[in-house]
Amino acid sequence: MPDERDVQRAKRAELEALVDEHGTEDERWTLTWNGMMRAGVTLTQLRTVALNDESLGPLPPEPDLLARLARRVEHRRQLGLPRKDCTARRPAQSCRCLGETLDEIGEDADKREVLAAARKLHKRLKPKFNPFAGPGYRARACEGARAAHDPA
Repeated sequence: MPDERDVQRAKRAELEALVDEHGTEDERWTLTWNGMMRAGVTLTQLRTVALNDESLGPLPPEPDLLARLARRVEHRRQLGLPRKDCTARRPAQSCRCLGETLDEIGEDADKREVLAAARKLHKRLKPKFNPFAGPGYRARACEGARAAHDPA
């Protein structure tokens, strides 16, 4: 007869499998990293394991983190959203706008609402770089051009 621990282990394994199969690379890495941090794995241990081609064994992540990532992955699957962290056509490596939006937005939001909110968050986090947008740029540029062409 399975006890409470067995039920919790089975539930954790189910959620980990969901994130592993349908999660983004960043979500899978987050679970791995969190498990290593909780277990207190050191760089020396990682090096030894890598050199000897061994395994660290099961490294369970924090239950709250696992549950949040599993909810995010499931919500993304239900809405038919792509398995990526950023909504941009060419996703920024460090941008997590879609994942953060899925965490914050309600379960009743449809695909269009999620994408619109994620794009808005992306624009707020990653504003376009415009070197000419500084105050008085055009006036300074004109003055510089006049000074270069004025015979003095």
